[in-house]
Amino acid sequence: MNVLGVSSNYHDAAACLVRDGRPVAAAEEERFTRRKHDAHFPCHAIAYCLREGAIEPSQLDAVAFYEKPARKLARVLQIGKQYAPASAVHVASQFAPGIGEGVCMERTLRDHLQFDGQIYFCEHHLAHAASAFFVSPFQDAAILTVDGVGEWATCAQSSGHGGSIQLQREIHYPHSLGLLYSTLTAYLGFKVNDDEYKVMGLASYGKPRFRAELERLVEIHADGSFTLSLPYFAYMYDPQRMFTEELEHLLGPRRLPREPIGERHQDIAASLQEVTEDILVGMARFCFAQTGLPNLCLAGGVAQNCVANSKVLARGGFQNVFIQPAPGDSGAAMGAALWASHEVLGVAR
Repeated sequence: MNVLGVSSNYHDAAACLVRDGRPVAAAEEERFTRRKHDAHFPCHAIAYCLREGAIEPSQLDAVAFYEKPARKLARVLQIGKQYAPASAVHVASQFAPGIGEGVCMERTLRDHLQFDGQIYFCEHHLAHAASAFFVSPFQDAAILTVDGVGEWATCAQSSGHGGSIQLQREIHYPHSLGLLYSTLTAYLGFKVNDDEYKVMGLASYGKPRFRAELERLVEIHADGSFTLSLPYFAYMYDPQRMFTEELEHLLGPRRLPREPIGERHQDIAASLQEVTEDILVGMARFCFAQTGLPNLCLAGGVAQNCVANSKVLARGGFQNVFIQPAPGDSGAAMGAALWASHEVLGVAR
């Protein structure tokens, strides 16, 4: 049973070939085009995976895509309506790609592969969850997926048992731990969806003396969930700027990209990192209390924060923690293929 998984059109486009429930080949498109975080349709990665698997497209049993583009476009339009007219430029920039590259993805896949078989569309956070659980050493595990946003979900708690995954709860956009981190990445003068790792590194030089200010940005609840104070954020309608003037009133003037990095920037990064760690640990603890399982799987872009992962391992309550080695959207291509293999086609794990 050969299933091809594909991710594209946002960042880190990738492809993965899964055979009888086992990954055979996987690659990001950037490896072939030499464009970092290349989001274009991964024609080179697909060709590589098929070549490594020694099959033709006609030998595929199914193709799986890592999200549901129509639901994603519906979210853009709904949020755009809510924040109109400030959101007009953003919605206009997203609408054509959302139709041409997203909603028409089935036609793109069929035309590129000359494939007339089954094509499945997986919920984005389910693809993340599948990418971690189905390759983990666990038969039973709690699963946490945390990123910027999928269709609507920004965080999801699930449980995996054998060859199936059951969703338990979600946090929905615009409340997002990933976008909180990305917003402060932009505020600190770094590139969103690229330089978050620099903020994680910068945090090690600072002290969390802005913790009180960060707690005005995000309220952490007893069950591990959280709520953002949206007046500080602009990514709902202006993803280039990401934050409002209110954030600068709270933390001081933003750092421009080529300005020197000072102690204040280091301390803001340290405060952000500490809040991120506490939120992830809180979610993990609640997840452990709810499931009673000793094992945890982590995926989603926020699971690339290795410092926070170490805190989850130390303080989350779980005996074992498995982090998908490619926890971001590239790995979700593998997750989509594994989900289709096990959940849809009934391949034994």
